[in-house]
Amino acid sequence: MTQYLHTSGHTVEVATDGKDGLRKFQDGNFDLVLTDRAMPEMSGEQLAAAIKPMSPNVRVIMVTGFGDMMNSTNEQPEGVDLVVSKPVGLEELRSAMAKVCSE
Repeated sequence: MTQYLHTSGHTVEVATDGKDGLRKFQDGNFDLVLTDRAMPEMSGEQLAAAIKPMSPNVRVIMVTGFGDMMNSTNEQPEGVDLVVSKPVGLEELRSAMAKVCSE
């Protein structure tokens, strides 16, 4: 995913886990966060729920192997703007990013 984003000209900051992602978010300036659902230290759901109160305009996309199941039951975790299923290709990722950034 990092390579996809670099190829498209985006600046990417990679975190090793949810807590690292939250620290980097607090120390940085981001307009979009991509997270997995299942991560060590802090889940993607917890990360999104922590980010939104700090920066309500930052879009959060959850990219997860549980995406099809979540979308079929309309499960939308707090703070998550869009759920995308893994594996995700470049065009699907671009489409998801365009969708949340145009809202």
